[in-house]
Amino acid sequence: MPDIILPLTSPAWVFFTLMLVALVLPAVAERFQLPGVIGLVLGGLVVGPQVLGLLELEGLVAQLGGFGVLYLMFLAGLELDLDVLERGKRSAGVFGVLTFLLPITVGTLAALMLDFGAAAAILIGSFWASHTLVAYPTVRRHGLARDPAVTATLGATIITDSLALMVLAAVVAVETSTNPPVILALRLIVGLLVLGVVAFVVLPRLTIWFFRGLGQDGVLRFLFVMCGLLGTAVVADLAGTEPIVGAFFAGLALNRLVPDSGFLMRRIEFVGSSFLIPIFLISVGMLIDLSVLTELRTLGLALVFTTVTVVTKYSAAWITARFFGFDRPQVGVMFSLSVAQAAATLAAAVVGLEAGVIGEETVNAALLVILVTVLLSSWTAGRSAPRVQAPPALAQKLGRNVLVPIARLDAAPRLVDLALMVARADGGAVVPLHVVTSAGPEAIDRGRELQSAADRLVARQGAEVAGVVRLDASVVRGIANAVLENDASLVVIGWTATSHARRAALGSVVDDVIARVPAPVAVAHLPHLDLQRIVLVELKGASPAETAAATELAARVGRSAGLSTVTCSPAEPNALRSLPQIDADAITDRDLVVLAAPGGDEFAATFGAMVESRPERPLVAIRAYADAPAGFTTYSDIFGE
Repeated sequence: MPDIILPLTSPAWVFFTLMLVALVLPAVAERFQLPGVIGLVLGGLVVGPQVLGLLELEGLVAQLGGFGVLYLMFLAGLELDLDVLERGKRSAGVFGVLTFLLPITVGTLAALMLDFGAAAAILIGSFWASHTLVAYPTVRRHGLARDPAVTATLGATIITDSLALMVLAAVVAVETSTNPPVILALRLIVGLLVLGVVAFVVLPRLTIWFFRGLGQDGVLRFLFVMCGLLGTAVVADLAGTEPIVGAFFAGLALNRLVPDSGFLMRRIEFVGSSFLIPIFLISVGMLIDLSVLTELRTLGLALVFTTVTVVTKYSAAWITARFFGFDRPQVGVMFSLSVAQAAATLAAAVVGLEAGVIGEETVNAALLVILVTVLLSSWTAGRSAPRVQAPPALAQKLGRNVLVPIARLDAAPRLVDLALMVARADGGAVVPLHVVTSAGPEAIDRGRELQSAADRLVARQGAEVAGVVRLDASVVRGIANAVLENDASLVVIGWTATSHARRAALGSVVDDVIARVPAPVAVAHLPHLDLQRIVLVELKGASPAETAAATELAARVGRSAGLSTVTCSPAEPNALRSLPQIDADAITDRDLVVLAAPGGDEFAATFGAMVESRPERPLVAIRAYADAPAGFTTYSDIFGE
């Protein structure tokens, strides 16, 4: 039997130890009513050089831990609800500025009072302005990724970390470079501009191009996304800022291109949650140096700096909450996400030490602050997150999961294109469906051919697709069951032309579908999609759910296609047979008319008459589930999880 030499160096032993810690320690921590994150950090301390000495931080563990923090920042940007961020950009901006200014100001003053020089004091103050989202996995596990307070904190992360890293770059450059400060500032600004162009212009376009070609394979999609993440981090490093900023930018850039409910997102989350992020948290625990607990000067510095960090970070969260109406548990979540000092603080401390701006004593104090704030962050998140009410499912996006029943291939392309426009605006997925009512081999083969053809239509547009062939007793029942099984947020079906409008699909199949499924249904007559604008019309008698769904659909198609939307005031159904002028401009055959449509034979006749009178005009009618509340809902809201 070979001797076991510590620290372990064999990949088998190293990975076995890491995976064992990731498997066991979070469960042990949760048995003691502590967040699993604390178990990972303490597990890193135990297996690290300070206790058992099983692993050393240098080498493989350090590299994987560094990748883990990049992955964590990338995942935070990828899961960020951009619509909520857009609505809450003021709260994100206010919190970002406060959570930067308060710690750096108070931290700098405290360092000056402790006899640090001006450059060192400013650098030390910037340590506590940044933060690492150590508690984000806990918050995310409680379904709060789209909570306004969480979104504000994630948006603030980019502001405060970028500003803190700019301070780091400026201080180190002034202390070590002979170039004038103006030149250094210009170089940093240019670097950030280049990073922005690469992340938000080049990366999305390159991603769409790849997804439409080789990226139709799931494995290649995942590898491309990893290259995008790491490539943007490399650009950030070359631009003079921290790679974690580039990783966060990459997540934001790919936010709408990776569907929340798709296979690619599940792969990304799985790799992060089960492997990379736990290793990062273990590596944070391995950084802790217990020997500094015997140095009074270091302990004193750590106490002061920890107090500065905790007080200023909580103050920033509390002030922001007072302005924007967040409750106390949300303040706790904001504080838990923003108080942890880890990746950026450690990077800044090491850079400052190498540049000669600060000494080892300050770095050791910073390590103690990292230990305390990481544990405090994890504990606070574990207590606060369960008390925050998760965003209701009715707030889920219309384009999150669009189901497209397809009966004939000739009608499929435009239906798929419409569904893609709605889904792409929300970062959602399109699910083509073909219902087979006969178990005969010919019917099954035809269904598979239609499904494969529809999948190719979606894949050629660069979107992720997983078509469904379903055998059921009837078409209506098959659609209804598929809506429930796929948790569809919208159903897009084609209008069936018939000489008897009252017996058209809208009055039969669609009415039956609406009676069975808790999701809006968009009935589409699409002779073409060469559009110049969108005309939104609300019919009298339309329910609030139908009006809201029509408005949201028009907005998403307009956003995806770059079209303007005009709105017609509520009108009688019969008045729409000629569709009066809106804003003195006649509706043309290049206008997509979106109707918020009440049910009944009267509307079925009107819809059929509109199609027959202007067959070249694109027309979409929204019908909603009769028992649905105002807004949008999924089956889980009505039937439970």
